[in-house]
Amino acid sequence: MTVKWIGPERNSSEALVQHIAKHLAPAGRLLWAKPLGGGISARTTAFELGAADGSTQKLVLRQPGPRMLARRPNAAWEEFDLLQRLLPHDLGSPVPVWLDSGTLGGQPGLVLNYLAGQPWMGPEISEHKLMAMAMRLARIHAVEDSALASLPRRQLPKPPAHLDQSLQEGRIREALMPVWPLPESQNGLLHGDFWPGNLLWEADELKAVIDWEDAGWGDPLADLASARLDVLWIYGQEAMECFTKSYLDLSDCDPSNLPYWDLWAALRPAGALADWALGWSALGRPELTEARLREDHGRFVAQAFAAIGI
Repeated sequence: MTVKWIGPERNSSEALVQHIAKHLAPAGRLLWAKPLGGGISARTTAFELGAADGSTQKLVLRQPGPRMLARRPNAAWEEFDLLQRLLPHDLGSPVPVWLDSGTLGGQPGLVLNYLAGQPWMGPEISEHKLMAMAMRLARIHAVEDSALASLPRRQLPKPPAHLDQSLQEGRIREALMPVWPLPESQNGLLHGDFWPGNLLWEADELKAVIDWEDAGWGDPLADLASARLDVLWIYGQEAMECFTKSYLDLSDCDPSNLPYWDLWAALRPAGALADWALGWSALGRPELTEARLREDHGRFVAQAFAAIGI
C-alpha cells in the first residue's frame, strides 16, 4: 500500500498507521498521513482512510512518548478508557476508535476521530471566547463518575538538584511546603492541561478540548490556576481576570486556596522556560520571548504571594 505522507519528513509511526489502516478498512486504503506538531509527551499522526464504498474517515493516532510511558506505562489505555467515559458528557473530547497495545515496535497508541478547528492564539481574545473557555472548564469539573477518582492526584513536584531561582522556585516551594497537601474538599475531574493550544475553535464556537493524557482527580483550582498562567501569557492580565471571574461565577468551588494553586502552577515552567519560549514564533507570536514570559510569570507569582500575605 503506497501512502502519501504530507510534510517534510515521515515519522516512526508509519508502520503502525499502515497496520491500523488494514484493521479499520480492510477493503479500503490509506489515502494520506501527516505527522502533526505538538507537545513532547506524545507523537501524533493524522491520516485518512478510504472505504470500499467511497466514504472517507479522518483519524488521529496518538502515541505516548518515552517520558510519559516511564511515568505511566498504561497511559494509552488509561486515556482511551477516560475518553470512553467522557462521551456521554458532551465536552468536545475526542472519540476513541481503536487501541493498539504495542504490537508494532512495542510503543502503544490510540486512534481517535479527527476534530476540526484551530487553537486561538491571540493576541486579542473576545470576552465571549473567555466565557466559553470558563464554561467548558466548569463543565469538565462537574462531571460525575466515581470511577474517575482513581485518576492521578496533583502532586508537588520533587525539587530538582538545582532550583530555578530566576523563577523564584525556592521561595515558591518554601511557601507551599507548610500547607501541602492542600485540602481535598472539592475534588473532581481535572483535564490537566487546559490551555489555549488544546482548545479547538470554529469562528467563535469552542468545538473541542483535546490532549487528555494528563487528566487527574483533585481540586478544580489546580486546572484553573494552570489555565490562568497560560491565559496571562497569551492574552494578557485583563483576559486572565475575565476568565477567572467567569469561571468562579459558573462554579461552586471555594476559591480560597487559589493563590496556593497559582504558586503550584508557577512551578511548571521551572527549569524549562527557555524551551517553552522557543515554539512561539511558529505559533505566530514571536513577541512572546523568554524575557516576556519571565516578566509575566514574575507578576503572576507576586500576585499570589500578595494574596497570601507574603
